[in-house]
Amino acid sequence: MAEERKVPAGTERFVLRRAAGACWLVDVVQEGAAYRAPIRLNGTGGLLWEGFCRGASEEEMAQALAGEGEVSPEEALEDVRTFFGELRRLL
Repeated sequence: MAEERKVPAGTERFVLRRAAGACWLVDVVQEGAAYRAPIRLNGTGGLLWEGFCRGASEEEMAQALAGEGEVSPEEALEDVRTFFGELRRLL
């Protein structure tokens, strides 16, 4: 069974850009007068977004974070889930 995505539908309207030492999620399909400012991500957030776009599971992304040796696999998985929860709120 396919894993359900934890970020909202419509995320294809966002692209990741790197500038000024940060990662930026940019809404490229803005309509009308309302402007949605880019969302600033740190480097880890950028890597997680790229993993999501490649179709990586939360577990795969957590494994990659834990592989860097700074957090346990369990803590990394919780961090991944928190990150996507926050994105859900912002998007």
